[in-house]
Order: sequence, then C-alpha cells, then structure tokens
Amino acid sequence: VSTHPENCQSRASDFLIPGEDWQIVSMGHNWSEGLAVTADGTLFFTDVPDSEIFKITPDGKETLFAKDSAKANGIALGPDGKTLYTAGSEVRVYDTKTGNFETIVKNAGANDIVVSHSGNIYYTSPKNNHIKLINTGIDVSLEDGLRVKGLKNKPVSQTYPFQGSNGIGLSTDQTQLIVCHFDGPFAHSFSIGSGGVPSNQQPYFYAQRPTTDGRCALDGQCVATDGHLLIGTEAGLQIFDQPGRVQLVLPRPAFEDGRINYCYLHGNTLYIATRHRIYKRKIKLTGAPAWQPPVTPPKPRL
Repeated sequence: VSTHPENCQSRASDFLIPGEDWQIVSMGHNWSEGLAVTADGTLFFTDVPDSEIFKITPDGKETLFAKDSAKANGIALGPDGKTLYTAGSEVRVYDTKTGNFETIVKNAGANDIVVSHSGNIYYTSPKNNHIKLINTGIDVSLEDGLRVKGLKNKPVSQTYPFQGSNGIGLSTDQTQLIVCHFDGPFAHSFSIGSGGVPSNQQPYFYAQRPTTDGRCALDGQCVATDGHLLIGTEAGLQIFDQPGRVQLVLPRPAFEDGRINYCYLHGNTLYIATRHRIYKRKIKLTGAPAWQPPVTPPKPRL
C-alpha cells in the first residue's frame, strides 16, 4: 500500500512528506519489538522470542548487542542517554557502550517500559495485571563501568492494577502517563503527581479498530514535540491529537501481514517494528523522547 499525501483531503499532508516511503532498516527477525535511538542516531531494538537486543550504528552496521536478554520486549533510554532499560522476565539496565547490565527487578513479567527525564521507571506487566512505578532516587554512573549508586532514599516500588496493559509512555510534557489497553479501544491517561505517582486514570485516546480483527492491538508508542501521540496497532500506525482523537491511520508497509508492534521518533525519522522487520521513514513530526527534558506543546485545537 502506498500513500499519496499530496492528493489527500485528510490530515495526511500535516504529517507525511511527499515522496517519502518506508525503508527497510533490518529484517529476518523472529519477533522484533522495542525501539530506542540515542542522540547520535544509534538504534537499539529487541527480538523477543530469541531473547536478543540488536544495535545499528549511524553508518548502518548491525551487531548483536545482548544475548540472553531475559526476553526483553520494550526498551527505553535512561535520562543520561547512555543507559538502556529493558522490560522482560526481568527489568534490567544496560550500559550502551559495554553491554554490561544490572538487574533491577527479577520475575517482573514486564512487557513495556518508559523512564522519565527525572528518573522514574514505569513498566507494564500483562502477566500480573498491573503497571508498576519504581522511584529509586538512583544516580546511574558510568565512571567505573555500570554501577548503580547514590541512593537518595529507600527505593519505592508501587503497583497499580491494570488488566490487559501493554505499551506505556509519557506525554510530551511528561505530566501524564499513557498506558495502552491491548485489546482497545482506549489508551488510558494518568496524571503524574509528586514522586512520579500516577493517579486519575481515565480511558482517553480512542483508537480505530481494524476491519479484520475485533481487537485494536494497541502496542508501543511515542510522542512528538507538538503533543501528538503515535501508537502501533493492528490497523497501522495511529496518530492522535492532544484531545485523544485519531488524526491519521498510516497503513503498515506493503506485504506486512501483522500489526505494527512499536514506534519511535528520532528527530523527524519515524522507526517502526513489525513481526520480522524494522522500517523507517521521514515525517513532519519531531520526536520528544521521555529520556530528554519535557517539552511544553502548543495548546490543542478543539
């Protein structure tokens, strides 16, 4: 399926660049998932059943970054941009330079993860029907290899019930936690209070269902500097405005027969993960990853 935004009467021209299409970045994986990109453009992604994490440097060289990753699924960079947090049977933090890691949570049953610029860790656990906040006050130092030090306070771990949770992320200004209900049709919004504590849960972003499947399969997500939310789904990549409305459903690449598992905006380069491949394309939105300082978006148009 090809898109032609220049001929479209929808909002497509607000997001898509004429002549830009999906380009394959990597292929041949068993089930590709979590995506994260460092400031210099180095891409990390997971292959869940093979328990592997891959790394692609800006020159296009692909290497195996970590094997036996505890079946890491979602991943997220830490506030320093040099540490990589992973969600799987364990929650881990890796040094992106050496590959050394520390285990933060054992037997986590985690699916996806996000780390705020202030250092709060949130992850979903569909297996355990909850989401979890870890507020450790930890300073992650790379001076002597990876080591976790500088505990300001006793680590605080809080659990919040949520059945069917999957993708997780933060709003552009990092005042809201956004949790996808996998079957849909809603991604839920939480206010973030003192200490990173989420509250005031409400179903907020309403997704389009596919014609071939009753479930939305709301999965990995990312946000743009102007406040738009992007979520990988069964129907394609869905782009939401700040009031929670779908503005565009971008079809998955041609010949893909499964959902979009994950998405990540690095600058104006959009990366997605499908079952066996990683793709990228240029779009008009600019990424606002959670590991970087919060961005105040413009007021939404109602």
